[in-house]
Amino acid sequence: EEIKVNFEEEELPWSVDGILPCFIKNITQQRGEMSSTWVNNIKSEYSLISTMITTDANRLYTKANNPPPYITEYDMKNLNKMTSQIEDHLNKLAVEWLIEKFRELSDSSKKDFLEVAKQILETEQP
Repeated sequence: EEIKVNFEEEELPWSVDGILPCFIKNITQQRGEMSSTWVNNIKSEYSLISTMITTDANRLYTKANNPPPYITEYDMKNLNKMTSQIEDHLNKLAVEWLIEKFRELSDSSKKDFLEVAKQILETEQP
C-alpha cells in the first residue's frame, strides 16, 4: 500500500512495447539452453546403447519418451531419432531373449513352440 501511494504518479522507466521483446528473447534463449542440456544428457546415455541391458535401455527409452515441456522443435527431432533407435535395440534384445529361452526348451517343447509360432504367423499376415 505504501508503494502504491508513493509511486502512484510515477511512470514506468521503460515502455512495455520495448521490454516485452527482451523478455521473449531471454525466455527463448533460456528454453533453448535447458532443452540442449536435457537432450545432451540423453545423448550421453544413448551413446552406450549397444552395450545396454534391457532394464537400462527401457529406462532410457522411458526418459526419452517423456521430454520436458521446454524442449525445442529442433531437439525434439533429434530425440525422436534416438528414441527410434533405442526401440530398435530393445526389439533386438527381446529377440535375443526369446532365442535364449527357446534354446532352454526340450526338443518336444521346441517343436510345439514352432508350430504355435507358425500358426500365429499364418493368421496374422495381411
